[in-house]
Amino acid sequence: MNKVRVFASLLIVSLCSACMRDHHQPIANLAYLRSQPVEGRISFHLYFASDLDLDEVYSHLEGSGKIGQRLYCSLEREPQFSMGHVIPAFGEGSVERIGQGGGRYLYLSSLHFAETSDEGRSDRFIDQRRFKEILAGRRSVPCKVVMTAYGYKAYFSNILLLPADDLLPMLPEQ
Repeated sequence: MNKVRVFASLLIVSLCSACMRDHHQPIANLAYLRSQPVEGRISFHLYFASDLDLDEVYSHLEGSGKIGQRLYCSLEREPQFSMGHVIPAFGEGSVERIGQGGGRYLYLSSLHFAETSDEGRSDRFIDQRRFKEILAGRRSVPCKVVMTAYGYKAYFSNILLLPADDLLPMLPEQ
């Protein structure tokens, strides 16, 4: 009976060590500033502001080591941002802090748009025709900064809305 208790205790401890802790961090509010086209594919330099320093979200948490920090945009009609959901048509980009001012932190994302048809195992860049088709009748594209760190649940910012009217005129000529 003692061996069973020891085994059960070890099993519980090992299972709980794999549990992800909540980060209990405030959720950043993001604001669109401007976009600039990047030559070639459907890509943009996106400038945005945050009311929180995104680089500090996980820095004060015990045992955390930030794995990644990306901006994700959903081209779905009913966007869903969650770790288990593969967005079939999306924007993705790095997040780099470029300044600070007026109580806001300024960021740049080198954002490209792509789509997947195989549950995210591979993707391909969206061409201009497809991008226009997806944005037809839409006012904006929702985006979130997503961060991950060892031992903690993923961090999702509040939604940043990219105005579709700002993006469409910047598409490369075909």
